[in-house]
Amino acid sequence: MFVHTIKVLRPLLLFAAVLSAGPGPNAGEVLQSFVTYRAFIASRPGLAPAQKSELEHLDQLASAAEKAGDYRNALRHITHGMAMLQGMEWTPATSLSLSLQVTLDHIMWEPGKTVHVTVSEKFPHEGEFTEKLPVQAFLKSQEPGELYAPIKKWEPIDLQKLPWTGEFQVPAIKNENFYTFELKLPTTAPVMLQREVTIRLQGGVEGRADAIRQRAEKLNAEAKTDTAFLTVLYAANLYHLVDSSSVDSKYVNFRKEFDSANRMLDALEQGNDPVRQGHGDMHLAYRSKLDGTLQPYRLFIPSAYDGKKDVPLVVVLHGMGGDENTIFEAYRSTALQQLAEHFCYLIVCPKGRETTSMYRGAAEQDVMDVLGEVRRQFRVDGKRIYLMGHSMGGYGTWSIAMNHPDVFAALAPVSGGGDPAGLEKIRSIPEFVVHGSADTIVPVKNSQIMVEAARKLGIEVQYKEIAGGDHSGALLPTVGEIFAWFQTHSRN
Repeated sequence: MFVHTIKVLRPLLLFAAVLSAGPGPNAGEVLQSFVTYRAFIASRPGLAPAQKSELEHLDQLASAAEKAGDYRNALRHITHGMAMLQGMEWTPATSLSLSLQVTLDHIMWEPGKTVHVTVSEKFPHEGEFTEKLPVQAFLKSQEPGELYAPIKKWEPIDLQKLPWTGEFQVPAIKNENFYTFELKLPTTAPVMLQREVTIRLQGGVEGRADAIRQRAEKLNAEAKTDTAFLTVLYAANLYHLVDSSSVDSKYVNFRKEFDSANRMLDALEQGNDPVRQGHGDMHLAYRSKLDGTLQPYRLFIPSAYDGKKDVPLVVVLHGMGGDENTIFEAYRSTALQQLAEHFCYLIVCPKGRETTSMYRGAAEQDVMDVLGEVRRQFRVDGKRIYLMGHSMGGYGTWSIAMNHPDVFAALAPVSGGGDPAGLEKIRSIPEFVVHGSADTIVPVKNSQIMVEAARKLGIEVQYKEIAGGDHSGALLPTVGEIFAWFQTHSRN
């Protein structure tokens, strides 16, 4: 069953984003939790010695559990530390409350649809809780005061005998929008158990997706070899990807995606290639040779591109928890697209599956496969292929270049880090390194170490340290300088 985890107690909203989908935590979730936890500690320089010692002890316990593959207890220790940081007393009631997760088998709703909700434990709680609690579900609008309606109330459940699953029907609501599903477990104990998740109420989406899929299957064999065909199939699959929480619903405009898919089908039915003949911002997909899955990527084609001459290409890698849309829409900016238009560059952003992969394994192969797809379809100047990325993408910029040293003309890792020992492999590749001095997510020393080691090897390095700059604010202020710097570099 595909599931979506509902946010935990309100005081832990920052941490809630890390406790994500799944019946139990995996290595990626624990890694994200560590990043959040350590960043939170770094942002609290005035901690008392005793508190800091206890937080470090919990970090050590979590690290030991992680190394042993005991992700549940690793998450328990990290959650304990996060509760301390936010002034919460760690009692059996607190432990129980933060251990519980609520999952839904559907987050795409329409009136009358049957949905299952499950209460389970993310990690083992401490102490015993013998009181049976009723389960109450509500639906509320995301605008205060507009709607707050009960959905269903179940008989009291025993929290010592989890998981528990109940079902309900989506109520008759006409207004299509994003809503909040709320689950409450009222108790006489000091802690009120309450979880929330954003759901999407929109009718007819599954039917439109099926219609697109059926239309695509009628294409001739030649058209089915085209990237546009795979992109159409991916658009048709988006409903199920969103419904299962594999893709974040708030970033998907179904009408726009389906309209684009139908325009591509129009072109394919007429024997045209809507990708090679296209311009601007495109959502595309390819079929992975690793496992046969459809994997998305985002490509920008400048208006001046006419297919008659080779143009530079910039490959951009997103950060942890992101996807192919993250960088293109960073901070609601179109800076990358504007720069691509100005310099007449192609820009591509792969998804890089497994959003905590650090661009290793399958995620690295995704990057290189997407690069191959773009080179296959467009006139790319092989001497002017650039690689850049932010945060985890900064790490990936260095590591992928080290594994493919003959591909890239220059690198721009932002707010990242890497292995200095691997720099010997890329001695001939210039680097533009950016980092904020006040970064609490990835410490600035991670870039400083790489820059120092690169300079000792004689690598051309331009380093920009943004005084007082934080983690997320390092990219946009410097992306124009990075592109101008790319313009002056090419492979021999």
